[in-house]
Amino acid sequence: MTATPRSQSQARRRRLLALLADGAFHSGEQLAKRLRISRGGVWKLVRVLRAMGVEVQSVPRQGYRLPRAVDLLEKGAIAEALSPQTRARLDRLDVLLTVDSTNKYVGDMAPTTSSSAHVCAAELQNAGRGRRGRSWLAPFGSGVCMSLGWQFAEAPPTFSALSLAVGVAVARALRRFGAEDVGVKWPNDLIWRNRKLGGVLIEMRGESAGPAHVVIGIGVNVHMPAAARLQLAEQQAALIA
Repeated sequence: MTATPRSQSQARRRRLLALLADGAFHSGEQLAKRLRISRGGVWKLVRVLRAMGVEVQSVPRQGYRLPRAVDLLEKGAIAEALSPQTRARLDRLDVLLTVDSTNKYVGDMAPTTSSSAHVCAAELQNAGRGRRGRSWLAPFGSGVCMSLGWQFAEAPPTFSALSLAVGVAVARALRRFGAEDVGVKWPNDLIWRNRKLGGVLIEMRGESAGPAHVVIGIGVNVHMPAAARLQLAEQQAALIA
């Protein structure tokens, strides 16, 4: 399949971010050679990234850099890290640079079969939602933004407990990676050191006696920039200060 100009532009943005992900300065000339475009083309890509909400710093005679090193999401690495049993139940995995809402993205897709999941993760979410329509702020590289779609043969009778069950599973996973003392606050908050670290948002569509399409949204703060914290209505924690 022939790549479209739009897909080529998106690929170049991701490649530029991958080059800048180490947090070091890279000259426009170096980036142009690696991307096989002109220095003017590099500047245009930087402007697009900034318009998307990605902070790209530029200093004369030094070049461009991100404010800090960032571990970008890699679809292949994520799939490889899954157990064979989990991978077998994954129908689709999308890793996006930017999206309005991962929950909306998955919810707008056709439901998967009742034995497989559709997962979407994004580097930047600009219209994320929390409970009661509250916004969920997720700047570029600030944390984990993901949603999982699952088709139940019928609406689960214990649907109200699903949010708590997912929260417990996420807390256990974070503890395995060294984040001690992560807890769950009813109904959907992840708490760390007495502050909110993340949350779970579950949305369901379907008939009470028929198939139910459930979208499970998970957000976890990994590194929340100081400027972003000022926009928050409540004190939140991040795994990396």
